[in-house]
Amino acid sequence: MSVKGITLEHTTGSRIWNILVFGSENAEVTRLEHKFQAVLAEQGSLRVFSAKRNCDVDELIQAGYDVSFVDLDALGDGADAIVADLHLRAPGVPLIAISRSGDEAPAIAALRAGAQDCLSAAELDGPPLARAIRYAIERSCFHARMKEEVERVERDREMDYLSILTSMTPTMVSERLLGSKPLIRREPAAFAAAVRGYSNSLERALLHSAYRSCRQPTDDVHDIADRLGMLNAGPRDAVEIHKAAISQRIEGESAVRSKAYIEEGRLMLVQLMGHLVSFYRNFSWAAERVPHAPPSSDDDSAPPVSGT
Repeated sequence: MSVKGITLEHTTGSRIWNILVFGSENAEVTRLEHKFQAVLAEQGSLRVFSAKRNCDVDELIQAGYDVSFVDLDALGDGADAIVADLHLRAPGVPLIAISRSGDEAPAIAALRAGAQDCLSAAELDGPPLARAIRYAIERSCFHARMKEEVERVERDREMDYLSILTSMTPTMVSERLLGSKPLIRREPAAFAAAVRGYSNSLERALLHSAYRSCRQPTDDVHDIADRLGMLNAGPRDAVEIHKAAISQRIEGESAVRSKAYIEEGRLMLVQLMGHLVSFYRNFSWAAERVPHAPPSSDDDSAPPVSGT
């Protein structure tokens, strides 16, 4: 990866600013370093890194930056695609575009692609530059807080919905076939084991979705459904297990990871329900195929035999 790092230490302030300049040539990066130093010197230490078009973006993103600058003029055609890629991979890092040509088209394209701001050559000096950096960081923090709040509300709504499902009175058919007493009260140890198995399967599903390096937990869910079927568990029990496993997984997790667990869990719950239905269907068919013994001669219900 073509990355150049320079640390400029200052005596005032305690914050360390990590700034990425993407696409600019070395001479231009040096000029930008001096401009950053002039406006941020009183606020702490400054580290400026530069990266070229052909760098490893994934490795670049992992380094972590307070703010990124993208040189639209140096990148030329396709600069907006690079802005979009950087914004997609690191949405929490504020991104400022630089356009010295005076052409509004690339600047507008960069803003549409996710840039927080676009600075002209005249705005790269003094107060405008400092203001752009501060505003970009504050806007990014605000958007992150808003996203966190929206995802928290969605997570709470999901858990409330599951609570409603598990508190509903079972239908007459379900009560007659499966009993009105939930599994968590009939077989608490078996319920806890099912929650652990479901929770582990949920983690594997998330790893498979993210990295494709872990096997899909389809067989695990099938096994859980079979065990639940042997315990005469019903749909409400499946939802209870799902809710308990989700609650365990999202406790203390970030909003992003909690959302991922909830989304994977919805699919797993559908799979669990489907396997449970198949279990009872197969069980019913097997019972129907069992041959019935002929009535005994002393059975009062047997029809009388006519004499000849």
